[in-house]
This record gives sequence, structure tokens and C-alpha cells, in this order.
Amino acid sequence: MYIDEVEKAVTSLIQELHHYDITCEIEGHNLYSSKPKVHLLTHLPNDLQIFGTALHYETEKGEQFNKHIHEHLMHTNRLNTSRDICFKFAKQSAMRHIIDGGSWVSKDKMREKYGNSTAEFLKENFNDNVKNTLFGGSRDFADNNNTDDITAKALCDNTFVVFMLKESRDQHAHPFIGKVSSLRVEHYRVESSLHAQVNNYLLMQRVSNDASTPLDQLKIVCKLDMHTEFNNKLVINLSKFGSYWFFVSLFSN
Repeated sequence: MYIDEVEKAVTSLIQELHHYDITCEIEGHNLYSSKPKVHLLTHLPNDLQIFGTALHYETEKGEQFNKHIHEHLMHTNRLNTSRDICFKFAKQSAMRHIIDGGSWVSKDKMREKYGNSTAEFLKENFNDNVKNTLFGGSRDFADNNNTDDITAKALCDNTFVVFMLKESRDQHAHPFIGKVSSLRVEHYRVESSLHAQVNNYLLMQRVSNDASTPLDQLKIVCKLDMHTEFNNKLVINLSKFGSYWFFVSLFSN
């Protein structure tokens, strides 16, 4: 059913793009419907059947590495960008090797390591700015499953999220899945089945029409970016979050 919905969505999008192309009056307009990426969308339903959910082969995280390249690009003269950026990454790699206790061969062909004065300097001055600038420190990718505070990043209505209470007297309080609706969160109950276990998804139903919690009393565990309705139940794909049993155990009493 999900693949059929994807195929309908792709067909509808291409039809709308084609209609815009033939009615667009902008001079020199390049046809959207003839672009390679639009054609590739027609293969998506078949790819889903062969490879599973597109979350398995998304390129979002790889694309986000461009921002780290851009940081270095801003400090070059743009005459030989590939070489300059390569040198920058190589220097950062060498710095990490040294600071991790690695050695190198000097001009006198002697193996050396950094001394006590360098260690003391780094101990006194090491911070995130130094780490990122000199060593290319690891930084998390910001994606659709970040755990930003709700107050800092608003959630749209009808978004499904795994929540936990910010403050709770119950030391064994468990996460729950909820749907955002007008600054409140509706509670959903997780159901288990053998078929769901094999196919790595969860079925959920609304607990009751009255069960809800104010949004500002909750914190995000993770966002659920795919849901669909089937037989009055919600189907949540768990491929992005790991195994079925791990996710089910999160909600067990």
C-alpha cells in the first residue's frame, strides 16, 4: 500500500511539473519535468521493493559533509580549491595524529613526539573552537532525527515523535509515542504482533480521545518521519531506529 502511495505521489508531482512547464511564460525557462532527477523518481517504487525503505540509502548525511568543506573553502583564494582543501584536511589529520600521542620522523631521521610544553598548552586552551579549527573535531550531523529542545525548534501539527516527560515523580517513566496537535500531544498505544516483528514495524492506536499532554512539558527522544494509516491503525517503520525488539523494549513496563 505504501509503495502504491509513493507511485501515485510521483505521478502527480510529474504531472504538475509538466503542466507548469507548458504554461510557464518565463523566457528561457528550463523544463523541470525533463530533468534527470525527476525521471529517477519514477524508479523509486521499484527501488523500494528491491532495497526497502529509502532511509537505507539516503544521501542526506553525506551531503551534509559539504558544510565542512565550505568552511575551508571560505579561507582559500579559490585558485586551486581541491588542493587547498586537501591540504587543510591533511594538516588536521596530522594534528590529530600528534595530539593522540603519535610520532613522526624529523629531518634528522629521529622519531619524535610532542613535548610537555605542548601538552600543557593544549590542556589550558583546548576548547570546541580549537578542536574544530585545528583538528577538524567531530561534529554531529543535524538531521530530521535530532533531539533539539522543543522550545528551540517548533514541531508542526501532525508530527509523530517519541516523547518523555521533562519532569516526572515516577523514576521508571517510559517514553511514549505522541502526535502533535495544537501545542498538545495526543498519546498512542504500541501494539505488538509476529508479522510486525518480522517486518520491523510497529502498529499503534490512539489511547483515548482525552489522553494528551501539553507540548512544553515534554522532551524529544526521536522524531518518527514516516507514518501511514492502515485499518484505523498507524504503521511506524522502524528501519531507521534499529531492531524491532530494541524499540519495543523502550515502551515495555
